[in-house]
Amino acid sequence: MIQFNHKPCKTSTPWGTADSVARVVRGLSFYSTPSHGGYKLGKAASSQIPEVFRNENGWYEEDCESAIVHYYLAQFFEMTEFEIEGAASMLREFYPHQWRMVTGEIVTPEQSHVIREEDFNKANFGNWVACAAWGSHPSVPNGSVGVCARRIGEEGRRSIEERWVLVPNSAYEARNGFGYIVQGSDESWVNHP
Repeated sequence: MIQFNHKPCKTSTPWGTADSVARVVRGLSFYSTPSHGGYKLGKAASSQIPEVFRNENGWYEEDCESAIVHYYLAQFFEMTEFEIEGAASMLREFYPHQWRMVTGEIVTPEQSHVIREEDFNKANFGNWVACAAWGSHPSVPNGSVGVCARRIGEEGRRSIEERWVLVPNSAYEARNGFGYIVQGSDESWVNHP
């Protein structure tokens, strides 16, 4: 279990002014702000991170990017093998292409949300997919969900153009994890927000 001894500080970070810092070793510190935090690596620590994972500014946020620090700099933390494998699992989950570049290991859809989303986007290229929904709005009839959708384009990018529809609750609840796919039978939502 990684634990830190935090000390007050006022260093500027990508997430605002830090209120505390914990030095792990020279050139590797963890900064906390009121809303977020992350690691700051010096040049020596950064050089141990493979280039495809390396952030040139040396900052690694505390959610997904912390797995990069924990996995590649595990020797500076009192981590168990289970925790190191947990960091590797997060790298496969959120950085599958970089992981493959470094390890040669093919990451499967079962191992990676990113791969699953890419597969969804390829399968639904050109379709309208929900980006926001309202279950409670004055212009949404009972039993329906108001949906704002955008078309999936090249490389999974969503269009700026929007389509507003009313969807039966049961159909919306049956959507997959990447959004409701608008159907031709969905009613246009005229009085949308």
